[in-house]
Amino acid sequence: MSAIVAKFGGSVLDGVEGYARVSDELRRLRSDYDTVLAVVSAGKGVTDRLISRIAGNDANLLNQALMGVSCVPEFDTPDISRILISGEWESVRNLVSVMRGMARGVVQDSSYPIVAEGSFLCGKVLFGESERRFARADYNSGWIYVIAGYGAVNVQGNVVLLGRNASDYVAALFAGFCGAEKLVFYKDVDGIYSNWGNGSQKKLDSIRREELAGMGSMKVLDSRVLNAYKGAIHVRGLDSIGSGTLITA
Repeated sequence: MSAIVAKFGGSVLDGVEGYARVSDELRRLRSDYDTVLAVVSAGKGVTDRLISRIAGNDANLLNQALMGVSCVPEFDTPDISRILISGEWESVRNLVSVMRGMARGVVQDSSYPIVAEGSFLCGKVLFGESERRFARADYNSGWIYVIAGYGAVNVQGNVVLLGRNASDYVAALFAGFCGAEKLVFYKDVDGIYSNWGNGSQKKLDSIRREELAGMGSMKVLDSRVLNAYKGAIHVRGLDSIGSGTLITA
């Protein structure tokens, strides 16, 4: 059976119009693939506001903990991780509602297939256990599955975040586990750009994984994606269907 994983960034999940366009794209993908998994981020700016609400003047410390740079015990709790992932859960609810009976939501509960350990803010994926859980899940029943990015669960069922901007990584994990033919990232840019050194930029039709990693890809794509999924990866804007950048082996 053919499968695709589509990751939608917060910049394209922008208001009623944004969700409608994402819904239209998922319906189009459903006509071409047997299995469609959509991984969503929180809306644009939502996570920053949650961090500010939780940490106030210590927001920089919390951001460092989310990047795995430091450990801040007062923030490294399951309660904090649940608050921080609430933006992704809201995106799931909104998109499922717009899909009108065609989609099911998947959030970080006891049945979520990705399992991690360690810090509640920047945990490490347990690949063996995650693969076993994914094998027991049924994502081939005809629904479009809308999946909350950013985090996983530990063996006790608590939310474990996978670091700041980890929804790209979550999408790659799902793509790897289901053997997806294609992994597509819909961003607020229509692909990956290269600096020409004279202040100008050019969108690349394709780029090799090694070249992308050398560019410092974190701002465009979480670099862990390149190891988690080995198939065809596309980066495109939602308004530029059919174009974008292909990341090759």
